[in-house]
Amino acid sequence: MVEDREKDGLLGSWKEIASYLRVDKRTCYRWEQKLGLPVHRIEGTQRSRVFAYKNELDRWREERPGDRTRLQPGSPPRPGLQKNYYLAAAIVVIVVIFYLELRPTRSREPLDFRIAGSALIILNDQGTELWRFDTGLENLLEENSYRQHFQMKRTGAGDVTLHPYLLIKDINRDGKKEVLFSTQTQDEFNEGSLFCFSDNGKTLWTFTAGKVMKYGPEVYTSDYRIMGFDLSDLDSAGRTEIVIFSTQRHFFPCQLAVLEANGHLRGEYWNAGHISDLACADINGDGEKEILAVGQNNEHDKGCFLAFDPTEVGGGSPQKVEKYVCPVLAFGTEKEYILFPRTDADLQAALNEAMEAIEILRDNRIMVRAQISRLLFNFDYSLNLQEVRSSHEFEALHHKFSEEGKIRSVLDDAYFKRVGRGLLYWDGRGWTTTPSLANPWPIRSRR
Repeated sequence: MVEDREKDGLLGSWKEIASYLRVDKRTCYRWEQKLGLPVHRIEGTQRSRVFAYKNELDRWREERPGDRTRLQPGSPPRPGLQKNYYLAAAIVVIVVIFYLELRPTRSREPLDFRIAGSALIILNDQGTELWRFDTGLENLLEENSYRQHFQMKRTGAGDVTLHPYLLIKDINRDGKKEVLFSTQTQDEFNEGSLFCFSDNGKTLWTFTAGKVMKYGPEVYTSDYRIMGFDLSDLDSAGRTEIVIFSTQRHFFPCQLAVLEANGHLRGEYWNAGHISDLACADINGDGEKEILAVGQNNEHDKGCFLAFDPTEVGGGSPQKVEKYVCPVLAFGTEKEYILFPRTDADLQAALNEAMEAIEILRDNRIMVRAQISRLLFNFDYSLNLQEVRSSHEFEALHHKFSEEGKIRSVLDDAYFKRVGRGLLYWDGRGWTTTPSLANPWPIRSRR
């Protein structure tokens, strides 16, 4: 390839240039500095790779008669050579400026992520790494799993609700995107931390979910898994609040916590069972959003629905049996606590029933879906039950047990009305079938 270049008149290194001029490389260096030897650099700096053309070297040698090896220090280059040298330098400068002006500016705004081993890696819109955080967890959940829980609540396989584990958004309204990241592991050990990072990777705050809790005679450890979180400006004050729910790894309770954008814990509520899903909506018309959650109450083995004023989140769920009562918790501040009825079909399935999903519908409607029966309970914003709807899954389940002779009921309008009448409401003292508030809503003027 060297021979090919030389045939074309191109010399690609100091060695080839020196060989062509029949001098050593040091002499070529001096000639360039003192006499304007016509060499070129690719990037235009002193340490860049050089090249030269034979015809330019021949012309330069013809213009300077005498032995080039007898170079006198300080000999000025001829005016013609100076002109060529300055022209080449100007061209290089123009090319460099043109490149710098046109090349894309590297964005410093977080947009995407990767998981590599135990590290979270934050990327910009070009896929370039901005910074990384090493959790030190060798069993950190893989990237594909975090992808399913990225940025927003969504529906997964089997209509399972998937809440964010990782979110990139301007949380504190400073015009820059922060990163909310919860540690999730493959074996569910060493979890329960929620980190908030600035756009440049500085840790702004950390929230640790759960704590040691005693229910009845049993002590439950602080091994909690963050099931997800939601962001919303609950009080319409231009600030973002974070609603996060976490469950004790093996048993119960579930912690529902409300954090301010700076990580300050505004309030926490403990449910003797798990929480599956949550939503935020202004259901009482005061201009502020309420927190709505669904899940299960372990004492009653039934699905439950909870509603909170976001400024009053505290205490524990209403329980009577000692096993499910935490002696250090005050009465809960929930405004509504509703238990859902079991059906003859899902009881035959010998599985624990729970409410698994909540959706805010148009026309001031709220839909709650049961996990086993898959029945749909539709409420208005006053939390009055409007209807109970069947599902294909429930009809198949009912048909199966009917064929086996295990149940005798008939699926008609009267059946679903009986199911609806089975709702139980906590009125602050006990359970009743009459729609009731557990605690009154605060009185505030609409914003």
